[in-house]
Amino acid sequence: MENETKSNGFQLGAVIDIGIFSYIGIFIEANYGYAKSSFLGGTTYNFDGIAIYFGASYRTSYGLIF
Repeated sequence: MENETKSNGFQLGAVIDIGIFSYIGIFIEANYGYAKSSFLGGTTYNFDGIAIYFGASYRTSYGLIF
């Protein structure tokens, strides 16, 4: 039996990066995501979650890189 599920959602986040030295910094990032999904039989579930990341960052001297 094959089951196909499609859903749309969104995700947003924010990050703060603080330079401790010229090339080394620390960061904290927070994200939130949400999606609503329908399954067989018409049942619908809301999926959401929050994620928080933190750590060290290596900062280059090249500025913005596109």
